[in-house]
Amino acid sequence: MPADRRPDREVRLERMRPAQIDAACAECPTLYQPLGTIEWHGVHNVVGLDAVKAHHLCVRAAQRSGGVVAPPLFGGVGGLEEPYTFIIEPEHDVRSVIVRSWVERLCHEAARLGFRAMILLTGHYGAAQQIVIRDAAVRAGRATGIPILGTPEYILALDEGYLGDHAA
Repeated sequence: MPADRRPDREVRLERMRPAQIDAACAECPTLYQPLGTIEWHGVHNVVGLDAVKAHHLCVRAAQRSGGVVAPPLFGGVGGLEEPYTFIIEPEHDVRSVIVRSWVERLCHEAARLGFRAMILLTGHYGAAQQIVIRDAAVRAGRATGIPILGTPEYILALDEGYLGDHAA
């Protein structure tokens, strides 16, 4: 395995120096943006599970295939009205003012900074969250001219029979 593709190489944007970011972008100018809510997932899990899971998957993908991983966004559309849950926008709000504009702005910044592709990976499976992330990706992709995929992580593994693991 080449040194630049070793499984432990640093790909987390907030921990990289400018020269490392430049080298990573020269190799594969893709930015991964993990997302998820702060939400009750039972006493056995951390409340940031959705974003933590998405972030871990993005890091593994970037270490194997190239690219840079932005810090996870801990916020989203929906969430159960349970203890330890921050509901940023209501569960069924597909119009989404906060999350949609936040994600679209990040996509524009990624394009401005020279990334040529972007993956928005949400670990939160609420229907409105999925719709908002997919729609924001399409809109931002059209506006920036770069391909942007917005998807929940389980969609990428359907061929393996994986259907998600909410609070598992």
